Amino acid sequence: RLTATGLNFATYADNLNGFPNMEARLILGQAYKWNDNFNNLDDLTSLTIAPSSLDPLSAGSYFYPSDSAAAWALRGEEVELEFDDPVPLEDSARYLFCAYASEEEMRFGYSTTDYTQNTVNIERQPIWALTSNGAFEVHAFGVDITPAISLNLVPNTTSVEENNITDLKAYPNPATTFINVPLDGIVGNGILNILDLTGKLVSTMNVNVNNTLTIDVSTLSNGTYSFNLKLEDGQFSRFNVVVNR
Repeated sequence: RLTATGLNFATYADNLNGFPNMEARLILGQAYKWNDNFNNLDDLTSLTIAPSSLDPLSAGSYFYPSDSAAAWALRGEEVELEFDDPVPLEDSARYLFCAYASEEEMRFGYSTTDYTQNTVNIERQPIWALTSNGAFEVHAFGVDITPAISLNLVPNTTSVEENNITDLKAYPNPATTFINVPLDGIVGNGILNILDLTGKLVSTMNVNVNNTLTIDVSTLSNGTYSFNLKLEDGQFSRFNVVVNR
């Protein structure tokens, strides 16, 4: 089983009401359990998902920086929104994960991958939905252009709390070229995501942990970074490091 921890997306401000800006814009995330009982798109009598069919499970928020230059630098860049509470996924259940822009000018990035074959000849499952007045319209604009919003998942071998590696102390901190992360008794492969204070994904890399982890930070600019480590066995951790040369 898997646990959903948040969403990744990129946005930009459209020029609807004068000069577009990004500062202090709010993006909301929501996780729902979708209770309609169907096998595929053939079973749906309507492509509208009624609010009564959705049970809210968790939510989260992402604020773009209040500094206009810093916010504008994130235009079109991938950022991460964390759910307030991770969502363990159940077998044979259906879910809907949503991102909401607080203003009409905000636009989400999109994918030009054409999913027509998936929805017509292969799985025939819903791929995305657009909300309007509280209801969701499945495939409102078709499936040849879809929102580029991804879901962050971690294996849920036990519980989220038990998988969390706590009390990590990377050193040296502040760092200049390398940091060492002691991980006594932990061995395995994983993925390390590095985000800056605005939530922008700066770097991602595959890592191999063998009781310790050494990370090259020589290419990072001065600043504070959040390091998100996710191992293949479901263990994960988050720690902050200051780079200062």
